[in-house]
Amino acid sequence: MKTISIRFNDYIANWIIGSAQKNRITISEFIRDLLYEKMQYGQVVIKHIPKYKQFAYNQNYRNEMGYIIFTAKLLEKFILAQPQGEILRNTAFEETENLLSQLKLNSKYYRFCINLDHVLATWLSKEAVRLQLKVSTLIRKLIENIFTQKNSTIGVQLSAIQKIAIEHQITACKLLETLVNKTVDDAANVIEEAQFRAKNVFIQLFPEQETCSL
Repeated sequence: MKTISIRFNDYIANWIIGSAQKNRITISEFIRDLLYEKMQYGQVVIKHIPKYKQFAYNQNYRNEMGYIIFTAKLLEKFILAQPQGEILRNTAFEETENLLSQLKLNSKYYRFCINLDHVLATWLSKEAVRLQLKVSTLIRKLIENIFTQKNSTIGVQLSAIQKIAIEHQITACKLLETLVNKTVDDAANVIEEAQFRAKNVFIQLFPEQETCSL
């Protein structure tokens, strides 16, 4: 076995981790299976993926993100309306950053160590030389192509846990909106501004879709 370290961005990494867990195999096994599938087709053809189309998500994921972003923006507006609200908001941001740093979740990249058997390692090395790429770069590009192809042709299936999470997220969003309406002066404008800020963030995350349902 040959061990190679490969860096993936958080979108690809989360897909790899989730898929491996769903199939009850290791991350290394999951990636090897994908590479073996590619090897059956012979020479590698790397398809260029436009940046704005690099990551595809189904409508359920977009809706979930819309509610999460709106909840965060509305809660921020609600806190800012309270005494010492800005201090509370800034403290929360700082504590969140520290926690994410401890959990290593604030990085845009994840690094996985993949075990390759002799057959797979030899094929990848030859293809990397032919394409004038590093082996790690070749593997990353292959996985990115597979990720995009699978997520653009097959609807991403939500797990039972994800469905529960979405349900609770929507509930939290609606409860917060009700609380703001009952306790904040000029609540309509506060909610409207939170929606505006949330949609701006949403459009940056999903430039191919300009609106979201909140």
